[in-house]
Amino acid sequence: MRDRVAPFLAALSVFAAPSAFGQAAPLAPVEQLALSKDAFSTGILDRNAGALAPDLWRGADAAAVSRLLKMAPARPASPAIGVLMRRLLLSPGEAPPGATAALGGAKLKALVRAGFINEARQIESLAANASTDPESIEAMAVADILSNDADAACGKARRVTEGLDNSFWVRLRVVCYASSNELDAAELALGILRENGRLGDADEALLTPLASGGKLKSPVAPVDAVQFAAMKAMGAPIGGGFPARANGGVVMASRTTRRSTGRCVLRRRDAPSPWES
Repeated sequence: MRDRVAPFLAALSVFAAPSAFGQAAPLAPVEQLALSKDAFSTGILDRNAGALAPDLWRGADAAAVSRLLKMAPARPASPAIGVLMRRLLLSPGEAPPGATAALGGAKLKALVRAGFINEARQIESLAANASTDPESIEAMAVADILSNDADAACGKARRVTEGLDNSFWVRLRVVCYASSNELDAAELALGILRENGRLGDADEALLTPLASGGKLKSPVAPVDAVQFAAMKAMGAPIGGGFPARANGGVVMASRTTRRSTGRCVLRRRDAPSPWES
């Protein structure tokens, strides 16, 4: 062992000792940069702010996690559940083996559905490949709508090249075409949804008059971002009564809309929770 270590120590001494030709110049400092991670692994909480342990996903199955994210409550039943959901999804931690970029997109979609819009945007901006992942793009389109920027969401709908038959994009295109007064195209997209049996009662009540250039016949409470965008496109008032299945993000966006238009007085609170009625 001594025979092997001695040459190594001798080599180190050459670099450590002053040069015969003068003091060796110090090495330039090395800039340390955090390696970019996928959206699922990326978090914005540290342990002092309540982040869970970084090995929280160790041993998990990527397919099972994906299913659970799709089932995550869009409007947690209580503030305690909402806080736990926030800690879980904002904690950094390595993705399960076999995870793809779509798993990060599923996390972003769960965040924006529940109303954690700014947090989802921050994670997307820090993550690698999120800007090219179809699931992540959909999540950011929802974030655009709920941030009162339907034009940005429609821009994404025009540029998206994968999953064109995804009902989210087809429904959104109905809104975008109608908003641009391209009513024939809006009717065509609406017909595709109807023929494929992907037009629910609330969508029928909202998208049908929108695509024909009409107005709502009776008040409808929006459940998701596309329905919220449709109501805003028609200039319909956003009511305060939401069904229990309404997304937290829609509730938050509706509060902001009502406060800015003066149609409703928002109760003062430091941090409105998206899961509260």
